[in-house]
Amino acid sequence: MTILPPEIIDLVLSFVDPSTLFESCQVCHSWRQLSYTHLQRYAQNITVRLWICQPGTTSHKPLDFDWQAKESRSDKLVFSFQPKNGPSSFTKPSDTNQLPHIDGCTVIVHHADTRRRQIFSLSYNPIALPLSAQDQSSQWIQYEPLATSNLIYKYPWHLSYDCEQGSNEKMNVVPRQFICSMDFVNPILLEASSRGNMARIPVTASPKLPSPHPSKEAKSLKLPSMESALAVSSSPPVSPY
Repeated sequence: MTILPPEIIDLVLSFVDPSTLFESCQVCHSWRQLSYTHLQRYAQNITVRLWICQPGTTSHKPLDFDWQAKESRSDKLVFSFQPKNGPSSFTKPSDTNQLPHIDGCTVIVHHADTRRRQIFSLSYNPIALPLSAQDQSSQWIQYEPLATSNLIYKYPWHLSYDCEQGSNEKMNVVPRQFICSMDFVNPILLEASSRGNMARIPVTASPKLPSPHPSKEAKSLKLPSMESALAVSSSPPVSPY
């Protein structure tokens, strides 16, 4: 492997598909560096869609995030929220059981060369989205499976958002960023997860996670105790729009 000049390896990798690029990352450190450059171009054509709803309602609201940047220090992928119908409005809950929750994620890969899309749909047990407009700091939640779980697909993500006081006992949720690792968008693992038995895993909020907003201090939130299961549905949740 080391006999070939890096320029030749890079040229070869420019012609391979994303699945092969992820596999080439396992060859050696130099191949991983070369592959990562091409994988970043792949990630730039991805839309991450979270599905959110509130108990007592029948409709889901999609939250779409498109590529923004790659964090230089951690190599995390940052996707920014793309508002289409303004902020999502929810009734101010009387208790934690009425909190809005995220119960699905759709990873959409846009192939510009062929004008086709790959769609991978994941579903979760409800992940609560606490609402608070007491201060101006961003809030965040993190989905993080246990490292010891036997899941095929077990990569965390981090969502930051703001809350605004709406009218008539309403709270407006304004998403900011969706942050994940490159492995989160690995098509090999996304595809394989549909064929494995998903273990039950807890959802936790990590107080050690740094804020994605340098100008704002992230607000740590203690989520209600609950379990989250990761599974792949046959189709994405139906949008009410």
